[in-house]
Amino acid sequence: MNTLHWLLAPTVAMTSAVAPPVEHETGQGVPHIVASDHAGLGRGIGYAQARDHLCALGQIFLSAGGELAKHFGEERTAGTPPQGNVASDVYTRDLIDRRVVERIVAQPAPVGPSDDVRALTRGYAEGYNRYLTEDLLAGSSISTVNSSAAPSCRGAKWLAPITEMDVHRLKYVSAQDGAVRALGGIVTATPPSRPQAPPTPYTPPISRGSNAIAAGKVFLGNPHVPWRGIASFWQARLTIPGKLDVDGAHLLGTPETVAGYTRRTAWTATIATSLSYSLAEVKLVPGDPTAYTVDGRVERMTEHKITVDVRGGKPETRSLWSTRFGPVINSMVVSPWLGNRASERLDWTAERAFVLIDANANSLRGPNSIVKFPEADSVEGVRNALLREGGMSYANVLASDRHGEGLFANVQAVPHITDAHARRCNTAKGRELFDRAGLPVLDGSRADCAPGTDRDSLVPGTFGAHRMPNLISRDQLSNSNDSHWLTSAAQPLTGFPRVFGTEGTARSPRTRFGLQERITSLRDAQEMVLSNRSFMGELAGDDVLRMCKSMPQHKNACDALAKWDRRNDLDSRGALLFDKFWQQIGDIPWLVPFNPADPVRTPRSLDIDDPRVRAAFTKAVNELGHAPDAPLRDHQFALDGRGKRIPVHGGANALGVYNLIETSQGRAVGGTSFLFAVRFTGNACPEARTILANSQSSDPASPHFADQTELFAAKRWLPGRLCRG
Repeated sequence: MNTLHWLLAPTVAMTSAVAPPVEHETGQGVPHIVASDHAGLGRGIGYAQARDHLCALGQIFLSAGGELAKHFGEERTAGTPPQGNVASDVYTRDLIDRRVVERIVAQPAPVGPSDDVRALTRGYAEGYNRYLTEDLLAGSSISTVNSSAAPSCRGAKWLAPITEMDVHRLKYVSAQDGAVRALGGIVTATPPSRPQAPPTPYTPPISRGSNAIAAGKVFLGNPHVPWRGIASFWQARLTIPGKLDVDGAHLLGTPETVAGYTRRTAWTATIATSLSYSLAEVKLVPGDPTAYTVDGRVERMTEHKITVDVRGGKPETRSLWSTRFGPVINSMVVSPWLGNRASERLDWTAERAFVLIDANANSLRGPNSIVKFPEADSVEGVRNALLREGGMSYANVLASDRHGEGLFANVQAVPHITDAHARRCNTAKGRELFDRAGLPVLDGSRADCAPGTDRDSLVPGTFGAHRMPNLISRDQLSNSNDSHWLTSAAQPLTGFPRVFGTEGTARSPRTRFGLQERITSLRDAQEMVLSNRSFMGELAGDDVLRMCKSMPQHKNACDALAKWDRRNDLDSRGALLFDKFWQQIGDIPWLVPFNPADPVRTPRSLDIDDPRVRAAFTKAVNELGHAPDAPLRDHQFALDGRGKRIPVHGGANALGVYNLIETSQGRAVGGTSFLFAVRFTGNACPEARTILANSQSSDPASPHFADQTELFAAKRWLPGRLCRG
């Protein structure tokens, strides 16, 4: 072991008194941070994350401070949300002005942060700031997150120290799924009697998702997140001797291990269908669109005026309006998938306004549970951490343990709205959205229509943990962002309110694939995700070939599909054509409809006589833009630090390819990220294999900008880092 200066150490070990760092090389730039307490771990994480992502983190923390537009205008950065920088800054400055996060942090756990979360967060800010100071003194070359040709961010006015509260605020904003969906609607909602605010831009975000399988002593974690910027992953091994030892992934800007494994357990999160928000519709006082009635009594909205600086332009001032229920909005993305969806219009008229009720608005629940996972002795310990601490913000947790038991837990923030409550209180708009998306719109003119509360609710208006879907079983459990219903084919979970998700309805292609496969070994888990089988190709490929017999004008395309291996591997020919075709179909016409008694095999049999199917195929052939038998490797890729293409395998969500890869003009921008497979063997250490598909650094000059991406492309797994000395 060598004692090194902070700047040189790829791995940092320290005590809470910040002892000299010690190097433990684990490869690919992944640090092993050893400390005597959580504050020490936080310092190591903050320092090492800054070393790998300084420019990206600088922009992300500008977002948490409401100063993106001040320095970047509407230029996209690592911290820019779909609605742009101005909207983000207006929303965040409002939180800061009203001291929303400060008030929550001042409360004891589980509403506020636990002692361990506070220590981690405090240490993270200290470690980040220490690296920032040393980097400025050292004068090393660090490029911006955007490209290898971008100028260094060193010396930029926006690169500044952070505070513990900045880190808490980043976690808070990231947990507000309802506010993220309604952000544009929050910052542009304007009374009808006033000049309307300009609309916000909207760039569909990279879809969030995940696959996870708990199969006895075997676990597969396959979370899907963006490959760059906010919500992307970074890997570390963390050790507090005698307390915890974990190898796993962290979201940029945060110190908690959200997916990983220890000698006893393995876990990950999947985005849930349960809603962490609802809406209310308030009736306005005639002649005064900023006053509303509750049980006949008039209440006034509160106006918060926020001014933000904008680089290259004049400061912008917006008014944000709020009610007893939450902020007024005029639009919201209500689809389960955030990407490529238009917002739902919710017009503020002279008679009514719509209001967001966010179940995460008054707590910081998620990190309190997550920080306990590495210390759990079994899946029961993981579940207890969720139940005691209030659970996640808007995610499921799946886990396996060394005893051969698996866990599914959808313990999270959910507004307390039963189906009976929704029937009694939904407005006309609520009946429409509840039927379509499970989203209630409650009658805000009646106090008894507000969300209810259980005895064990973390905060008022939410379901208590005992009402949440969860299951411990030795059967194979899986989740791919569908509801709780078929987590276990042998033990379906039923009887939960609609706001938790649907039951007895058709499952997604990835869910169906996960239900039909069985894994009993580490190799099974690895093969399942990187076989790149196209579930929809296997299900409908023969139907398309039958259709081809009556479409001789597309002989070349049909020949390509006939030779396709029904996979999205690098050398798969025909995959690109089928993908394009499947994107064109829209609502798929099946001859055999969904049957809840046969949810894996139904629906099936594509109706090839439907003119929409034939038109979609013709359109796909005409718009493909290259030979129908072009291999996937020629058109789907990542970039290394020099801009050289790295061919990438995988496929789109709609195809049911477990190795989900989301692309923009062929370039991989998200999907499979921290991929890990674990088998508990009864030995001191489990068998484990990992790949961080997006690699460890966002600095194009770093040797770790794309090294694991190249391993991922070659399907070369790395041995787990947990027991490397």
